[in-house]
Amino acid sequence: MSVSLYGNGQTVIQVVYGSTTTQVATTSTSYVNTNITASITPQSTTSKILVQVTASYDLGNASESFGFQVVRNSTVVFTPQGADGGGPLYTFINLSQEIIGPVAFSFVDSPSSTSSLTYTVQVRKRNGSSTVTVPTSQSAGTGTATIILMEISGS
Repeated sequence: MSVSLYGNGQTVIQVVYGSTTTQVATTSTSYVNTNITASITPQSTTSKILVQVTASYDLGNASESFGFQVVRNSTVVFTPQGADGGGPLYTFINLSQEIIGPVAFSFVDSPSSTSSLTYTVQVRKRNGSSTVTVPTSQSAGTGTATIILMEISGS
């Protein structure tokens, strides 16, 4: 597929879609892999990879916090910064109940590679002892998480 973006000559070369309903539940303060993952093999070393992630979470105690990051193969390529600079941070203060909600983020990676690349979303607890589960649904059942990888020609 080739689509011109904003008339600047860049095109979408390929799109890879991955989804999962397999949940990962953790209390770990170290990042653990989720099943939100997809692989792409860029056609050029100058290509960029647009990564888009949508998921949902279930946090057992809303007075706690957790976060996400993305690794390409084994290299961390995206960690949105929380208020304390400690990585992606979802914090809910003075709430004593379970909380279920959505998360979505995107970023552009410049891998400079034509080898197969696997992007995996990781999750961790920041504090507390309750469990964070990804993905989930509003009824605390199984939800669907997706990851879309788009190779965009370099300029």
